This record gives sequence, structure tokens and C-alpha cells, in this order.
Amino acid sequence: MPQNEQVSQIRQDDRYKQQIGEALDKAYERAVNNEAKTGTFSIDINTDRYIIFSDQHRGARNRADDFRHAERAYNAAMAYYYYRGHTLVVLGDAEELWEERAPTVIENYQHSLELEAKFYTAGRYLRFWGNHDDNWQYDGQVRKFLGKIFDKDLKVHEAIRLLVMDGEDELGAFFLAHGHQGTTESDKFAWFSKFIVRYLWRPFQRITGVS
Repeated sequence: MPQNEQVSQIRQDDRYKQQIGEALDKAYERAVNNEAKTGTFSIDINTDRYIIFSDQHRGARNRADDFRHAERAYNAAMAYYYYRGHTLVVLGDAEELWEERAPTVIENYQHSLELEAKFYTAGRYLRFWGNHDDNWQYDGQVRKFLGKIFDKDLKVHEAIRLLVMDGEDELGAFFLAHGHQGTTESDKFAWFSKFIVRYLWRPFQRITGVS
């Protein structure tokens, strides 16, 4: 690649990184501002245990559904971490709603969701929305669909700040978000990506079984 093209590519990459960084900064600001309504979240390194899962992409149990291969292992993990007293963090894209409709996914994976709901009932559950399940950014959608398994008060976050505590001492904080903010294909032009995934990629997967 000629040097001038390399320089141009580096500049494009830098602009893209800046775009993502600015979007994540805004998500962080929203998370901090939301603490006035939700309260602060914290983890004590002496007593608390957290387990984080993301990108399950639960589908319709067809050849376009990648989660079906991992379902048994995931359900076993849910039972294990619940027994061990962990707080479960589901960090976005739990459901593949670019490819499928919410009722279809929930019907096919009700058991997995019920296992997650046990953490919620125990007060040990945090859920986030990602780009592929961004329906859950709307409280009405959450109540209508997830509320049947959890309850109508389930809160699905875009992002949170998780304070790290050592007893009374604050050591720092984790910033938890799915991380699609600012990306071209998953944020700015997500509507176009959804169209491609649902009407081109999903049929191709169903025919070929390609993951």
C-alpha cells in the first residue's frame, strides 16, 4: 500500500476510534446521571461474586440459531453459578432480535430465561441491551415480553458504573456496557444492518447452517 494511502487509512481509523470513544463517553455520562433514579451499583471484593455473559444470541432453534449448540452448557452454568451465590450479569445481545421476533425467541428458550429469572428473584441479576436486542431499551417491550418470565419491574440497562469496594473503601469502578455505541454498522446504521441480517443472512444460515 502506498504511503499516502496508509496515512489516509490511519486517519480514518483514528476518526472511527474517536467516534466510538465519544459515544461510549456519552453512555458513561448517561449511566452516572441515571444513578439518581436507580441508585449506585457496587461490588465488594471480600464478599461478592459476579459472572458476566454476553452475546448468547438466542434465536428460533433453527439452523440460523447459534445458541442452540451452547444451550445445555449455558443452562448448566446457570445452575452452577446460582448455587455458588454469584450475581449474573447479562451484558447484551442475549436474544437475537435482528433475525427473529421476540415472542419466538422467548417461547423457544423459556427454560434458559427461567434459570436467569432465579437470579433476578434472588436480587442477583443485571441485564443490559445490546445492538442485537435493542428492543429492550424500551420499557414497554421489556414489560410485554420479558415481564412474563421476570416481572414488569425488570430494568434493562444501556450501561452502568459498578463501584469496586473493599469494605468501606472505594478502589475504583468498572464501566459495564455492551459496547456497540458509536459503531457504524451496529449503532449509526443499525436499521440497515438489521435488514441485511434478517432478510439476507438469516435465510442463508437456514439453508447452509453456517454459523
